[in-house]
Amino acid sequence: MPPTDSLQHTVSKLASALQRSIAFDKGWVVQKCPLCEVELRLHESRAKDVDELVQELFGFYDAHRCTAKPDEDMYQRAERASVQLGESALALAKHPENVVLARRAERESLTLAAWVEAFVKRG
Repeated sequence: MPPTDSLQHTVSKLASALQRSIAFDKGWVVQKCPLCEVELRLHESRAKDVDELVQELFGFYDAHRCTAKPDEDMYQRAERASVQLGESALALAKHPENVVLARRAERESLTLAAWVEAFVKRG
């Protein structure tokens, strides 16, 4: 299990870099889906170190499929989140030590942009 202070620092860095809700709460890493706003909770005991926990966190996030009915509010959240993540990806890419986070931000931005495009096509 990763040390709590290291995990809290990592979670804070991820939340800031990815511009989405990720927090550490009593042994749980809690992230919110920007579309349906459901909380995705992952216990810190799921990994032996911080890097493994981050991989679990991203895998859990990527595997989540929103079941909420798409509506205008969800569309607005997705559009804002996509733009924020795109801006974060560009800012992160300027620093070589943040290349992995930049790629992650870009990936999440493109996923949300695809969702926005699909929503618009439905309308």
